[in-house]
Amino acid sequence: MKKIILLMSMLLGLIGCGINCPEKPLKRAFMHQSGGMGMQYYFTLYLPMEGNSHSATFKCPKQEYQVTHVYTDDLGSVKRDNLIWKIRLYGNEYRPIPEMDVAQRQSTLIFTNKDVIVQGLTGDFEAYNGTYKIEVTSPDSWGIDLVD
Repeated sequence: MKKIILLMSMLLGLIGCGINCPEKPLKRAFMHQSGGMGMQYYFTLYLPMEGNSHSATFKCPKQEYQVTHVYTDDLGSVKRDNLIWKIRLYGNEYRPIPEMDVAQRQSTLIFTNKDVIVQGLTGDFEAYNGTYKIEVTSPDSWGIDLVD
């Protein structure tokens, strides 16, 4: 009986160790066909939420993303002062990211045909720094949960 229990424990341990879920999903972006907020271009950025890197069950947890909206008239390198970036900070209403200090205003977003790159955010917004791959399919087809 002890051998069976030991064997079962080892098998379950091996199965659990074999299920490796990604630490965090990739940062993603989607470029909309039309602009908004009086600007020519509209992007939605999807920041991955903290996920579980290991699962004792047979499936990985669903990926979740925090959604933010960016509006700009220019592509290429754009300073923070020259765009509108809306995020849901409190409640159900989207508001522009506050410009708390000079460093925040000096941050830059770089819009290419494949990526949106965010540089120079500090403090509470530092997690938004990084490269967001522009997806060509609608976020509805990604099979993810959006924390919107």
